[in-house]
Amino acid sequence: QVEDGIEHLEKALRYDVDNFDALETLRQAYADHDEPERAGEVSLRIARARADGNDLDGAIDSCATGLEISPKSVALRFYRGQLLARSGRTSEAQEELYALVTETESNRKAMRSQRAHELLASCYRLLLKIDPADERAQKGMRNLDRRKISSLKRRRVIVRGGLAVILLGILGVVGFGMRGPGAGELLARVKSAEDAKDVPTALQAIHVLVTRYPDSEEAKSAEA
Repeated sequence: QVEDGIEHLEKALRYDVDNFDALETLRQAYADHDEPERAGEVSLRIARARADGNDLDGAIDSCATGLEISPKSVALRFYRGQLLARSGRTSEAQEELYALVTETESNRKAMRSQRAHELLASCYRLLLKIDPADERAQKGMRNLDRRKISSLKRRRVIVRGGLAVILLGILGVVGFGMRGPGAGELLARVKSAEDAKDVPTALQAIHVLVTRYPDSEEAKSAEA
């Protein structure tokens, strides 16, 4: 009864958050329940708990075990890179981080998200911390800065374009209001004044209609 077991383990871990036996059992339970993402999250909890206890090798091993269950866990891969750097295994750390960078940059869909840019920036910062002279990481940071600037410019253009459309719409509405009544409305005024035998008003409406819309059918009708 995996679901009941998971529920009991989660409750127990509220009172004993770093109980490795319980955490490892919970990770396996999520794996057995076909929830690799949750298993990856638990693996990250185990790795962090071991790292906090200065057991870096154990933390790295926990990341590796977690990645066997949840190979797509970006958080686990990045944390493993951090741990490798902390333990002095810099070449392995660089290999892990650059593999993550390459996969992220090659995914066009992912690169449209802010999260991908933040991940790349974190990877490059860590790589530069390992080796400040790393030209690839330096270039990567410059490219990210350029993308950020370009994104800000595009947002400004979009905002300005939206404001321009709104302004044109307002001006159009105002202009429409300033143009006054159309030919059909003026002809209706003429007929209404005729019916009321209000000759001055009818003549004034005809004058406005003929002046504003001289080629319209309404103007010809009014003149007749």
